[in-house]
Amino acid sequence: MPLEQLPDIARDLLARGAVLVAAIAGLWLLRAVVVWLLTRPLLSLAARAGMPQMGGRLRDIVSAPVQLAFIGLAILVIGIVLELDSGGALLFSRLARPFFIIAVALALYRVLEIAGFSHARLYALTGISVDEALLPFVRVGLQFIVIAFAVVIIVQEWGYDVSALVAGLGLGGLAFSLAASDT
Repeated sequence: MPLEQLPDIARDLLARGAVLVAAIAGLWLLRAVVVWLLTRPLLSLAARAGMPQMGGRLRDIVSAPVQLAFIGLAILVIGIVLELDSGGALLFSRLARPFFIIAVALALYRVLEIAGFSHARLYALTGISVDEALLPFVRVGLQFIVIAFAVVIIVQEWGYDVSALVAGLGLGGLAFSLAASDT
């Protein structure tokens, strides 16, 4: 059946489908370019620092968050191409935002994972003197804070009141700090 004989609605659906496939393919290619552009300076920096073995880990830090961000962008593009009403557009927007938040949180989490904390560096940054044996706990604590913030922000993005959750986290932190202090 020739394209001219199709009803208008079918032609419109085919055109939107073609635009959607082209947009997602373009986003997939753009994702690969962005990962390459972001990892290239990091790889050269690692090579100059005498740590070329860090290249794979640096690529991992960048690639997964960029992929999540582009999934969120693809969801937004799908919502735009489908030309939904305000409720549908809000749904697609709310579906896409957590991907961006998780992408940022994952990047921070992975940076903290490979960050080389030392007693001297932590003291220079914060002015706090921490024993070397506690540094892994500091890293895990910072990673937990990143996860907690991401969860709170995502829950808030979905329209829930997070004030009780934040207050509970504050009380939990207070209890933890009192338990860790000297008597």
